[in-house]
Amino acid sequence: PLSLPRSRGWLLERPILGTDAHEAMGCYPLFGCQDWDGLNTDLEELRGRLVSVVLVPDPFAPIEIETFSRWFDRVLPYKTHHVVDLARLDRGRLPQHHRRNLAKAERAVAVERSAAPEQWLDDWVELYAGLARRHGVSGLRAFSRESFRQQFAVPGLALYTAMAEG
Repeated sequence: PLSLPRSRGWLLERPILGTDAHEAMGCYPLFGCQDWDGLNTDLEELRGRLVSVVLVPDPFAPIEIETFSRWFDRVLPYKTHHVVDLARLDRGRLPQHHRRNLAKAERAVAVERSAAPEQWLDDWVELYAGLARRHGVSGLRAFSRESFRQQFAVPGLALYTAMAEG
């Protein structure tokens, strides 16, 4: 782990096999930091220490892509995300099949916020293991039970359950 003191973010530094050089990547799946204005200074201070830095910024980060284009040699779109403010959703404007699917889901699934997220750790690990098997997830993306245990211990964690037929 490589601390970024000004932005208060983190990178993962690793050696490049067969060389004395190092590279760094943002934490998977999205890079986040507390002070986006400080990120450029952090990156400048790493110049000469790292061959490259690769990251996928949080799509909700208060920073424009043009800013990243000034800080990085290459900036490429990764995935398109669509965001809906559910509190302002006008269902009448949705296509009929979306309205039908929403109504069906609301009848079949009960969603609630868990008062004790840690009680769901084993279920989460089991669900993730199935996902990892199905999609061939391995390496860094194959989170361990311990990594999930630590994530579940983060203060302020909000965990929601969606239950269908128990």
